[in-house]
Amino acid sequence: MVKDLEPSRGLAYSTISTTLDRLYKKGVLGRDEEVGRGGSRYIYMIRSEEKVKGRVVKGVVDRLLAAFGPSVLSTLNDYVDDIPKEELKRLEEKIQRGTKR
Repeated sequence: MVKDLEPSRGLAYSTISTTLDRLYKKGVLGRDEEVGRGGSRYIYMIRSEEKVKGRVVKGVVDRLLAAFGPSVLSTLNDYVDDIPKEELKRLEEKIQRGTKR
């Protein structure tokens, strides 16, 4: 990726590396470490859209809870009533799969 970006945009290696690391820490990218003769390097990959959306929503809910306290959950629950039943069923199944881990 660095080879692709650096010449065309004039970006420094450290700029690209820092940006990729920040995206990894935010959950947008996945990362594997490869150790070779020249030392270690990271291989970055894009996480699934669903995982990225989940991280974003979690961040928003965390900030809402920090700002308004638990009462925000009651307000969010009111919005659940507007979600179609098929979608709620799919979400419930996903939650059940997640709690079995």
